[in-house]
Amino acid sequence: MHHYFDQQNTLTSVYLFDTNVAGFGGCFLVKKQIQGGTVKIGTWDSIHVVGADLEKQDGKARYRVTSTVFLKMLASNHDAYGELEIAGNLSRSREETFTMDTRAQKDGDDFHIANIGKLIEQNETEIRQEMDSIYINKTKQIVNTGRLKEEYMTKDEKISFHNELAAAVAGLKKL
Repeated sequence: MHHYFDQQNTLTSVYLFDTNVAGFGGCFLVKKQIQGGTVKIGTWDSIHVVGADLEKQDGKARYRVTSTVFLKMLASNHDAYGELEIAGNLSRSREETFTMDTRAQKDGDDFHIANIGKLIEQNETEIRQEMDSIYINKTKQIVNTGRLKEEYMTKDEKISFHNELAAAVAGLKKL
């Protein structure tokens, strides 16, 4: 996990436990603080809940990873524009089965951690791309459109624009 998440301003915790079935469960927690550039302060908190079922007779390891990311940022492009707070969360689940060869059965811990790590990275990459698209780019588009257009509009155009903006914000809330 240290290769995927840089070590600066990042805290990670991993908890693994036995379950009633052949296998184990786990929880991987990541807290990353973001600062600098247009981000005054931000946090990326992710929770990855893992279930691993190990079927000895068929030599398969089945993993279920459910990832939830909470993002919160306080951003400012310039003092004249003020501050903008963005907050949201997304969840993704992924399930995959791997065949445990003789090396994997002998050195199981490394095999399991590598597979679980891969699934966590896939979930987080997908979540990061969606958050960038939904929360960040859409918010920038709406804010910048409002800043640029409003100065040059007639009264009727302003009313129409504000109604359109309210509808866009309501649409974001539904996501």
